[in-house]
Amino acid sequence: YNYIDSLFEQTEAIEELLISGGEVFLNIPALQYIICELRCRSIPLYRLSVTTNGLIEPQIIEPVLKEYHEYIAACRATTQNRHRPNNPDEPIIMFEVSYDHFHHINSYQKTMSKYITALSHLARVTINANGLIPKRLGNAAMQLQEEDTIYCIPKIRKQIAILDSQH
Repeated sequence: YNYIDSLFEQTEAIEELLISGGEVFLNIPALQYIICELRCRSIPLYRLSVTTNGLIEPQIIEPVLKEYHEYIAACRATTQNRHRPNNPDEPIIMFEVSYDHFHHINSYQKTMSKYITALSHLARVTINANGLIPKRLGNAAMQLQEEDTIYCIPKIRKQIAILDSQH
C-alpha cells in the first residue's frame, strides 16, 4: 500500500475519490485500508464514486460502503469543502455498474435490481455504459458527443429506469 500512503502524505482533502478498474471489490482489504488511512490522517472525503463489474454480491460490498458513507457524512457535517459547497441532495456515494457488450441484458437487469435493492440506502446506484460508446478513430476521435451515449443505450436506459422506479 506504499502508493496509497505516498498519495495521502500529499493530500489535504479529497473532493471526490473515484475508484474503478477491473472488479474493485475483489480487493476489499485495499478499500478498507484507504478508509482507515483517511480516518487516521484526518483527511476529509466529500464523495465516493465507484464502478463495479457487478460480480460481487451486495451483502459483501455493503459493510465497506457503509464505512465510507459514515465517514463522508461526518466530513460533510464537520468540515467545509473549499471547492464546492456541500449540497444535501448530492449523493454521498455514486455506485456505477458497468454495462457493455460483455453483459447480457437479462442478467444485467437482475444485477442492477439486486444492487438497487441492497444498496440504495447508502448510494445512488446507476448504469455506466461507457463501454457501449462507439469508438471514433482518426479525425473523428475528438468529436464524441453526448448523443452518442444516448443513441447507443436507449433501450437499456429505459429498462434501468423501470427498475429504478420499482424500488
